Amino acid sequence: MQTYGAKRTAGFLLKDYYVIRTAPSARARLGTAARQAAFDHHIAYQLALEDSGRLFAAGPVFDPQGRRTGGMIIIRAKSFKDAKRIADADPHHASKLWRYEIQRWRMSEGSYTVTVKYSSKSAHVL
Repeated sequence: MQTYGAKRTAGFLLKDYYVIRTAPSARARLGTAARQAAFDHHIAYQLALEDSGRLFAAGPVFDPQGRRTGGMIIIRAKSFKDAKRIADADPHHASKLWRYEIQRWRMSEGSYTVTVKYSSKSAHVL
């Protein structure tokens, strides 16, 4: 017998992703040069994940006062083990400047719109 939830979501996309929530560790208080180098390598790693098709979305998160408190990285991975391997290889995490936790996220509702203008070679995402 199907549960109400299973009946209600029959036909939904129900695509699994992995969410990596990140935050600065105590080591993040190291000198500016070390933090900047780690950030530069982190961004290069994120762009490589994007190019490989494993990065769904990523960016900083903020508290109600607008202060950056960490980041969120949503990846395509085969399993928690695969997601952990990807997270461990991130230079922010490998340097121990940032800590992280992973959760599996099942995308089931929502939408987005993309407008591509050929004349200006631009795109707009809503």
